[in-house]
Amino acid sequence: MKAYLWPAILGLAAAGPLVGTTGAENQRELAERLGALVEGYDVQTDDAGNVVLLALSNHPIHRKDNKAPPAPGVRDDDLKALLKMPRLRTVFLEKQPITNAGYAMLTRLPELTDLRLHYLNDKLFRDRKGYTYPLADANAALVVNELRRPLKVLEIKHCFAIRDVSIDRLKPQPELEKLELDATFAGPKAVRFILGSPKVRNLQLHRTTMSDAELVCVLKGLPALEVLELRPAGPRDRKAKPITARSLRGLEGHKKLRAVYMGINWPGTVYEGGLAQLAGIQTLEVVDLHDAQPKVTREHPAVKRLRQARPDVTILAADGILEGTGKLKAFPRDEHYRSGVMR
Repeated sequence: MKAYLWPAILGLAAAGPLVGTTGAENQRELAERLGALVEGYDVQTDDAGNVVLLALSNHPIHRKDNKAPPAPGVRDDDLKALLKMPRLRTVFLEKQPITNAGYAMLTRLPELTDLRLHYLNDKLFRDRKGYTYPLADANAALVVNELRRPLKVLEIKHCFAIRDVSIDRLKPQPELEKLELDATFAGPKAVRFILGSPKVRNLQLHRTTMSDAELVCVLKGLPALEVLELRPAGPRDRKAKPITARSLRGLEGHKKLRAVYMGINWPGTVYEGGLAQLAGIQTLEVVDLHDAQPKVTREHPAVKRLRQARPDVTILAADGILEGTGKLKAFPRDEHYRSGVMR
């Protein structure tokens, strides 16, 4: 990885005073101007008109006219507008041509507690003419260490262009409620960071390369967990042994877990030593196996045994749904954390 003087750049960002704040009546106008630079956006304000949430996405799913020129996205200088929104609590940036220095400006937001960074250094801009400067690398995530308030939500997701690891250099976030990590950020080096966030209620690990033993350690260390999503990396992305359902041993004795999502690569879906761990969790309401690979159907032996042990739990399989006798038939994994263009 090319050397990057993050502490120096971060120091410059953190040392300066906040840019003069803007009256509440003008904050939405500023946010709308940023929205005009991207494919999709969301703005939320408080009762006084202060912008409290700003989500900016250049994901093609939000394109309204594929024949029109692509949106330019927000650059570092554009982010200075955020510094005029003193009550901004949630920032979601997806597929934007921002550098490490641009992300460092987020440390100057006094109320930021919800940070979602998707597609850092995305090929959308690396392949586009006019963007010759270096985009963000793994060090962009170190902005977490200098934020003015403890985070409640953190997402670092779909950063496929980043091969280096920085998650092991992030300071623990003891107030974190939702944590979503993906690809290189969801590997074995994330264990220490996750265990430093014992209040996490919603944990999602995408394309994780953790081992069964590491996952057991993580799950045992999160007593407040209510929602769990595990999406193991495929054979091409991992050198260690594949994750199996035996990693669920870490859930033994959990008192609050409501929903489990097991997606993509699960080479060993078994009951004994696997799904049997779920049967003993009395708070459980939904088990989602519908996109597990190899496919897990309603006739899978492990599913049938789980169904027999817990008829109240709704099970989503590849070929349909086994509705439980309980009231809940589905459980959105981002129930309390989704907004607008956030996916």
